[in-house]
Amino acid sequence: MNFYMETLGCKVNAFESDATANTLMHHGYTKVDAPDKADIIIVYSCAVTNVAEAKTRKVLRALRRNAPEALLSCVGCYTQVTDSKIRESLPVDLWIGSNYKKDILCIIEQWFDQDKHDPTTYIDQDPTSSFQNLGPGTTTHTRANLKIQDGCNQFCTYCVIPYTRGRESCLSVEEVLKQADVLSKEHAEIILNGIHTGRYHDGSDDLATLLDNLASEYPNVRFRISSIEITEISDRLLDVMAKYDNVAHHLHIPLQAGNDATLSRMHRPYTTTQFLDGLNHIRSRISDIAISTDYIAGFVGETDDEFKRSLEFIQSCGFSFLHVFPYSRKKGTLADRMEGHLDETIKKERAQRLLQLSDQLHQQWLNHFIDKTVDVIIESYGLGHSHGYTSEYAYTTINGSYPNGSLVKAKVTHIEKDHLDAIVE
Repeated sequence: MNFYMETLGCKVNAFESDATANTLMHHGYTKVDAPDKADIIIVYSCAVTNVAEAKTRKVLRALRRNAPEALLSCVGCYTQVTDSKIRESLPVDLWIGSNYKKDILCIIEQWFDQDKHDPTTYIDQDPTSSFQNLGPGTTTHTRANLKIQDGCNQFCTYCVIPYTRGRESCLSVEEVLKQADVLSKEHAEIILNGIHTGRYHDGSDDLATLLDNLASEYPNVRFRISSIEITEISDRLLDVMAKYDNVAHHLHIPLQAGNDATLSRMHRPYTTTQFLDGLNHIRSRISDIAISTDYIAGFVGETDDEFKRSLEFIQSCGFSFLHVFPYSRKKGTLADRMEGHLDETIKKERAQRLLQLSDQLHQQWLNHFIDKTVDVIIESYGLGHSHGYTSEYAYTTINGSYPNGSLVKAKVTHIEKDHLDAIVE
């Protein structure tokens, strides 16, 4: 049978979608590139905001129109939090919640074994705290994601993830190494990801120990941490990052707001002083490290003065770039019930100013690479040039054609718009 995947939302969803596709293909199913060619459609859904929920509903309806006879399945976060009346209004055959992702193949085969096909729901009211091991992810790109952690115990006021994915859980070190062994045969870089990657702990080993094991076991693979909170970065982890050439010198550390009043309303577990002290400490241990961040523009109650102080604080942090998200309400979160929601125009204006600041910071950061030698893993090539990312996650163009996945040392000569230009000497 043929199946089609549609993936919405975060990188963790992307990993889970890839892992599910690999499982289906291993069992004889064929992946197709269009829904009207499919017998089975699987949507990895998103519910992080009201907008994301609306997009999920729109995608489900469109897929049903394009493939009226296909088995349509909605998997994950949206399934977990939407109510029964809304589910009944949508043209979905299988609703598969967070606890049943590992069982998708079995659920699909049971569906086709039945004579009568009524919409069926597989949802537990509370997502389990046990890790859903879906196996390795993609085997088709230079970089691969390896999900080592899931769930969240933090309960930020704007976030629904603790309700969609449950409490924190981790993949065992043994299983991480097993999946890394598979991925290392096809990939030059493996990204360790999760909802709270920095809180990885399988009962005996933490993220630092895991990364130490991976980097030493697979010296020809670069390992990168996808995202990590400032409160989760230990000296031991920094020691491991500094010890190995094949551990990326880049950390993506979410800030979300640049003033203490907004951070408090968000229920973030640090102040601006603690955050900046943390950045300075990281740089004192790894001088060439690149640090990027996430920021939510126009959170509930953010005054003009708070936003001004946030811009000033961001300037002081020396980020390599910002991912900026205008605040979007999410039903069921504490922030949704707060007073002081900002007009959409104000949120968009603030997001635009933050993006402009990100461009400035990115250019400043790129400039410090001039005349330096960088290690670039090639992801594409053609017309006499190759393209890829440095350890610090700077996109780079190099003279000459090199195979995908190869690691090339090159000297940066100049900056071209938003990337480095380098030559192999």
